[in-house]
Amino acid sequence: MEIINKKIDELIPYEYNNKKHDETQVNRIANSIKEFGFTQPVVIDKNNVVIIGHGRLEASKKLWLKEIPCVKMEDLTEIQVKKLRILDNKLNESEWDLENLQYDLATIPDFNIGELEINVDDLFDDLFPVDPDELDDNFSLPSGEKAPFGQITFTLADEQKKEIEEAIKKVKETDLYKSQMNYGNENSNWNALYCIVSQWIALNQ
Repeated sequence: MEIINKKIDELIPYEYNNKKHDETQVNRIANSIKEFGFTQPVVIDKNNVVIIGHGRLEASKKLWLKEIPCVKMEDLTEIQVKKLRILDNKLNESEWDLENLQYDLATIPDFNIGELEINVDDLFDDLFPVDPDELDDNFSLPSGEKAPFGQITFTLADEQKKEIEEAIKKVKETDLYKSQMNYGNENSNWNALYCIVSQWIALNQ
């Protein structure tokens, strides 16, 4: 796959682009390009119409770039181009592994990119529940069936965190962990911690 530099004024946004890019997203992409460079080229057809990368193109205009890296798909038919454009947008949608995401976020001091201050809570507000401490006394859940799960947050010293993570890792390897009831909870770390706590309770009753 050959990557070529194309002048921005030669690139044509697809008139019926299926995805919308608001100003906030374009600013984030622009700051990402400033900090990390162009990690993904824009994909264009034989007529220089954008197939993949409208957001990157808009961000490049904000940065006043004259040229950007592109991949030209000259052999695709018009129908293939439309299929690729739609499939790229759709197939990139996948479920997050929230445990792994939370682990990575916890190791990043701040999520600012360049001069852009990014609030992680806003960035992932559709993935993580609202902190109960932020709710006022008049807050109430909508009527209807509620998921039987709760959330607990701990503040730990680094050494405490290290020991707990090691204990969780070890208990996951035991037959007891594999056989215990998890009450429908898919969070493996909390299931492991529950296993440790339930055994402590059993030994101290």
